[in-house]
Amino acid sequence: HSPLTPLSAPKKGDWGAWGVPGLRCSKCKEAYRVNGGVLSLIPKGNLSRYAYWEALHRGIQSDAVAAIYKRRFAFSDDFLAIYYATPRLARKMNWTFEDALELGSGWGSYSLCLWRFGRLKQPWLFDISATALKGARKVYKVFGVEPFLVQGEIHDLPFTDKAFAG
Repeated sequence: HSPLTPLSAPKKGDWGAWGVPGLRCSKCKEAYRVNGGVLSLIPKGNLSRYAYWEALHRGIQSDAVAAIYKRRFAFSDDFLAIYYATPRLARKMNWTFEDALELGSGWGSYSLCLWRFGRLKQPWLFDISATALKGARKVYKVFGVEPFLVQGEIHDLPFTDKAFAG
């Protein structure tokens, strides 16, 4: 059971897979907003320590990343399995996941590849950089996928144990 409950909204906004403008923690009553499809779980305070990651991802163009993946994913599964170890292992072990959380996801390449191989239905991307997550959303949109995007610190995950299958 998650301690986060949806915030109500008068109209639809740009909330991505979340479908709501934010979530409220039932324990501390803190509201966490969804902006551009990204749920931000960054604690209030000095955000300058995240500036490096934002700057790093700001220099990457999502359309160029999407073009690379489109070219790469045009190859056969057998060829791609040589390059991508995670879906190769999932195929070998006959694993499929309803949802999976990619920690430190950046642009979410591992989850996108698992989805491409038909091994993952709903990707969840978790990263410190909102810029990377918003870029990932644009890349995933090219493939018709709407991932859940969570900006937060990997040392303070907001999920219960075994919340995800993969």
